[in-house]
Amino acid sequence: MSTPITRPLAEVVSWGRYLLLDFDGPLCSLFAGHPARAIAAEMSARLPLDVTAGDDPLALLRAMADRGDRNLIRAVADHLRDAEIIAAGTATPTPGAEALLKAARDTGRAVIVVSNNAVEAVDAYLAAHDLTPYVRHVAARFDGLDPRRLKPNPFLVRQALADGGAYGSESILIGDSPTDILAGRADNIPTIGYANELGKNEHLTAAGAHAITTSMTQLAEIVRRTPFTSWKWSR
Repeated sequence: MSTPITRPLAEVVSWGRYLLLDFDGPLCSLFAGHPARAIAAEMSARLPLDVTAGDDPLALLRAMADRGDRNLIRAVADHLRDAEIIAAGTATPTPGAEALLKAARDTGRAVIVVSNNAVEAVDAYLAAHDLTPYVRHVAARFDGLDPRRLKPNPFLVRQALADGGAYGSESILIGDSPTDILAGRADNIPTIGYANELGKNEHLTAAGAHAITTSMTQLAEIVRRTPFTSWKWSR
């Protein structure tokens, strides 16, 4: 898969009638009050794990999936789901995220959240911040999902399209991680990388992002003033 030349942000926005939006990062800082590294440490301490926790509980979940122990996978997944629900209660909104959701609604676009986080945590955050009416559907990690189907696997992207009544040919994906970009490109969907930290621009571009933004406020303004047209591009 070749890496495309980065396009103007407004051009890529014009390709999207459906905005497939990652959750942690573009919408909020999920672990602002309950750090991910603390959750990973809790998982290692409370569960019979013999792997290094690191700072990423999702990486720990994937590591368990690779071992094929269904009972342990379920225990880790359940613990992470419950921790993410708690984290959603102290998550901080990303500046400009609500403006983006409103701009999408006002310009006739539909937003579908696509997240590796637990669907219960996403729903809890949206409800707590009165954002549920702005989101057509949430495609996120659910009980029993094989962790190997999380992004960068395109499974959740395809679920978002099918269950959200969206067309891939009229969609763009917005995410702050290379896994988001890779998942979108695996399903031939143009992507916008949200470079919210130093160094992310390079990583997102290397993963194949078609455009980059460093501000959801900027993205909201461009969505508001840019009508949907259509898109044609080659991988």
